[in-house]
This record gives sequence, structure tokens and C-alpha cells, in this order.
Amino acid sequence: MFAAAHGTQTTVTNTSISTVDTVLASRNLDLQAVFNPSLGIRYRFPNTLMDRTLYAHLGAYIDHTPVDTSDVFSRLDLLGGTAGLSFDKEPMLVTVALAYVTSGTLQDAIGFVRSPGSGLNPVLDDANASYAIRTFSLGIGSSYRF
Repeated sequence: MFAAAHGTQTTVTNTSISTVDTVLASRNLDLQAVFNPSLGIRYRFPNTLMDRTLYAHLGAYIDHTPVDTSDVFSRLDLLGGTAGLSFDKEPMLVTVALAYVTSGTLQDAIGFVRSPGSGLNPVLDDANASYAIRTFSLGIGSSYRF
């Protein structure tokens, strides 16, 4: 809870002096305890590609927001998943990975948001519609161990 604030602003110019009272309304911010589970696995395929060790990675996580209710911040929960391959030949490691992150519910993450006005061309001023933020990313990296 942020309390209301009061202030006075005085402006002096070469012709006049003006004073304005400013009142900022109080703001509410309720926080909650969160549990953010994540799960990941890695499988090793030894010597499968030109004497290189190949690893397959899969992961998923839920990132709950600590904001319960607020008129300052929006509540945003995230669901994500990753998949990748790593090629290891000492001392080099090359990784290729895909990541998918969305906000909303598990139903929103798997399919289209099933509410009025949603879909490929949603009506943004529909008060009954809900929307999910979806992000796909591709990462390519390499490292060298000394």
C-alpha cells in the first residue's frame, strides 16, 4: 500500500507567480508467496556423430508473479519450455536450443486463447477477451574450455 501524496508546486516567471496543489491517490499492491517449479532432463548419446558426444535437453517451468492484486503493476504469470541439442568434442561445446514462453494459463500456452474476440486477429477493445503473450526464440552458442 502506497499512501496518498500531497504536494505544492510554485512557478515563478518574470510576470507572475502561480501555485498548484497536487494530490496523488493512494495505490494498492498486495504480494503473495510463490512456488516456481521447473523440470529439466538431459540425455547423453555417446559417440553418435563423428566421435562427438550428443546431448538432448528438455525443460519446462512455471514462473508465478509475486503480485497478487495491484493498481500499480499488472499480474503476469509465465509458462515456458525449452528444447535443445549440444555437441561435445573436447574442448568445444556447440549448443542449438529453442525456447517458448507464454503468459496466461496452460490452455493458452498449448492452443489459441478460447475467448470472445481472440484468435489470429483479436478485437483489442473486447472487454471479455483474454490474451496471451507468446515468444519463440532460437539460440545458437559455442564455448571453448581452456
